[in-house]
Amino acid sequence: MRSNVIRIAIAAFVAVLFALPPLTLAQERGAEPAELFSTVVDGLRSGALDDIVAAFDDTMRKALPAASFEQMHEGLVAQFGALESCAPPSTTRQGAHELLRARCEFENGALDLLVVVGDGRIAGLRFMPPEVAETPPPAPTSDAYVDRDVTVGSGGWALPGTLSMPKGDGPFPSLVLVHGSGPHDRDETIGPNRPFRDLADGLAARGIAVLRYEKRSKAHGEKLAALDALTLDAETVEDAVHAVKLLRATEGIDPARVYVLGHSLGGLAAPRIARAAPEIAGLVIFAGTSRALPQVIAEQLDYLASLEQGAARDRILELKKEASRIESITAETKGLVFGAPASYWLDLAAYDPVETARTLPQRILVLQGERDYQVTLSDYIGWKRGLAEHAGAEFRSYPRLNHLFIDGAGKSVPAEYQKPGHVAVEVITDIAAFVQHDAHARTK
Repeated sequence: MRSNVIRIAIAAFVAVLFALPPLTLAQERGAEPAELFSTVVDGLRSGALDDIVAAFDDTMRKALPAASFEQMHEGLVAQFGALESCAPPSTTRQGAHELLRARCEFENGALDLLVVVGDGRIAGLRFMPPEVAETPPPAPTSDAYVDRDVTVGSGGWALPGTLSMPKGDGPFPSLVLVHGSGPHDRDETIGPNRPFRDLADGLAARGIAVLRYEKRSKAHGEKLAALDALTLDAETVEDAVHAVKLLRATEGIDPARVYVLGHSLGGLAAPRIARAAPEIAGLVIFAGTSRALPQVIAEQLDYLASLEQGAARDRILELKKEASRIESITAETKGLVFGAPASYWLDLAAYDPVETARTLPQRILVLQGERDYQVTLSDYIGWKRGLAEHAGAEFRSYPRLNHLFIDGAGKSVPAEYQKPGHVAVEVITDIAAFVQHDAHARTK
């Protein structure tokens, strides 16, 4: 049986495949597209990475030099194991480029390989979650609300979203849902689980409008990766602020009672979102880390290594070595480090979420699953200590819940995310009580 440990580990924090170089225009005539695709597959299987780099166009060589490509490959193998096989690629054309995409099977899971060819050279190379057939979104489980299609933001970064709107005259309090790391959809789908769908369903049925949307890294992944200076703002914060503005301008929404819930990396970002959108009423930090992200990543990898033996354990520890490079990044660091450019890590290093939250006037609710191995009780304690003097801070932890706030027992492991479940009702009840607090106070 294949291990799911490494494959699932990337769901909530930065993955090696977070960003690869953008598609580029080749500059000299070379091999046929199918031949180049085979060069990539054969090189990845045999370890002959120089053959792949030799087929890069000039811009790809600058964006992903041999040393960086080797590090990316090591991280790929650490997470997914050795490449076993790739299906024949499908081919589409985009301007001057041929795009070849195929499902590839690794020891520990599957990824889609995209090879972009221009003028006979490799102009782009990317691994992505496997394409799946589109399925219709789940229908509301309550007739107390309706789902509406909305657009968050505008122009080239516009994002499709869903507003779950309670029926009635309102005005209703509302909540924006902000994703964790990775290219999440609006439901924050992880395996068979849809935690953001659960939150929207449970809260909208309780009279709270909920807005969720496709994350920028999912809807505009290649464009985001092409930014010269990628930061948390570009990945997450800017779109959350747009979502807040959309809710405040929506008929039937109380503009004075718009809240933001940030999950995992979104929880770390939540205080920065509040600083950028001071008009919000409060924050829900939903398993958000209070500590430096490199420290949290290292602890995650140690935990995952403790679940494995032999080669699988060794690969995780190699990935930890790559993650340790984050600490030595400077503005002059070139290429990607643990899947992200230097600008991303330097931005996070200069940001203290707890200190930022301490200065906020808004109410704050911190929620934590005690079985969570990705964002642990150490982070929860960090929030409690840091916000001890904050008059509007509240804290709740749940002994049986994991990182997705789904019930379980015993030691939490990544394979647990592949079991269907739902966000615990007690969590939804606690969030609803927090968001509706102002309305209750007015009626007393």
